[in-house]
Amino acid sequence: MQRLIMICAGLMLLLAGCKTTTSQPAPPIAPKPQVIKESPGTPKMRTTTASPAPAAAKSYAHYVNARYGFSVQYPRSFRAEPPPVNGDGQAFDDGQGFKMIASASNNIDDTNLAAAMQKQMEGFGEVTYKARGKNWFVLSGYNGSKILYEKTYIGKGSIHGLYLEYPATAKTKYDDIVTRIARSFKPGNVEEFH
Repeated sequence: MQRLIMICAGLMLLLAGCKTTTSQPAPPIAPKPQVIKESPGTPKMRTTTASPAPAAAKSYAHYVNARYGFSVQYPRSFRAEPPPVNGDGQAFDDGQGFKMIASASNNIDDTNLAAAMQKQMEGFGEVTYKARGKNWFVLSGYNGSKILYEKTYIGKGSIHGLYLEYPATAKTKYDDIVTRIARSFKPGNVEEFH
């Protein structure tokens, strides 16, 4: 449990230095990608091009964490921040207030789903949506003027999470992006230590 608290505190410190905000309940589903091709020189990233049908279709890249095995898509226009030395995840931003962190940690304290969900709720001023399954939960809501979205998978070995934050005033702008990112997030093997 202390490890999870330390991770949450680290994420909050990382976010405190950035102008960011998170998302709200899951918006409608964005179109599925049709073409996937490897980007030269970056084996952990794949370029994904969305179906050209919608005028607002955007190009997405695919991040795969080499250590924990989780993966997520994100708009290619987002900037990747320098990765942590321990290889536990990656932060991205769009330079306009949207922040995304995909990360993981070993579950050294044998944290359970209910305890992790309760702890994550402390970072919200208001939770407007929550859902949970056998080994995952989703929280969405507000913290001040920011929309927050968290999706977490928990296993005996590790905890894998996605954190999104953005200005509430830009909700309409980011709804489709949040949906695409959230639905694309896939955990690695949470039953093993990494």
